[in-house]
Amino acid sequence: MDFERFDQRHIAIAGSPFVTIQRGGRVMTINRAAYEMLGGPEAVELLYSKKNRVVGVRQVSKKEPYAFPLRGQGRKGQEPSNYLVAVQAFTKHYNIDTSVAMRYPGEMQEEILTIALDRGTVATGPRAKIKDDGEEQRRRVSGSEPDS
Repeated sequence: MDFERFDQRHIAIAGSPFVTIQRGGRVMTINRAAYEMLGGPEAVELLYSKKNRVVGVRQVSKKEPYAFPLRGQGRKGQEPSNYLVAVQAFTKHYNIDTSVAMRYPGEMQEEILTIALDRGTVATGPRAKIKDDGEEQRRRVSGSEPDS
């Protein structure tokens, strides 16, 4: 029989707050639900609990010296679906593994969006890069092997 494995870890539940730390650690993507839980900020501060391995994200004024501005990402003419934060210095300073993109559920604790690094799953989008004769191509991830 021709079975395909369903891996629900790769399906984002609509309305659930998620944060993704991209491969290489340059960018953290905050989805709309998490952004709204934070109060729709222009900037955030980044916090870290070494003991618990938990990242904290809290709304701050963009004028604060420790503020990280958010940049909306989405289709032109529509509300952004995600918000990007430059976090490379943060991930390097705290030695956060960024060898693969990881998606984490977010949870509000008081005014802080918390991201437990031990609760992440590998983040794969609707497209994946493959190499074909030295050229990178994009293909839909369908569970099938690339053509030989």
